[in-house]
Amino acid sequence: MKNWKEEWDRVVFSDESRYLIFKNDAHKLVWRRCDEKYKQDCLAPTVKNSPGVMVWGCFCKDRMGPLILVDGNINAAKYIQILDEYLLPYLQELGIENYIF
Repeated sequence: MKNWKEEWDRVVFSDESRYLIFKNDAHKLVWRRCDEKYKQDCLAPTVKNSPGVMVWGCFCKDRMGPLILVDGNINAAKYIQILDEYLLPYLQELGIENYIF
């Protein structure tokens, strides 16, 4: 593929991502004295079951495809539905017949 030139014009990239609103995976280190364990100033609020959104999108060369919100999680059936409803019309709009996905 390192010698590709025109072939890259036919490559379609896609991905899906979940974005959480309140959750952060980073660990927080806290320095406090023994008597400060439950003082309000030393506590960080947390959110269980942080709300978020799942999105799917695609692009090819210099043309961005649709970015869609996905209800729930993506399983095989939902992924096929997304490709049918959004990817195929996007490819038809581009006029690409022999694409690399």
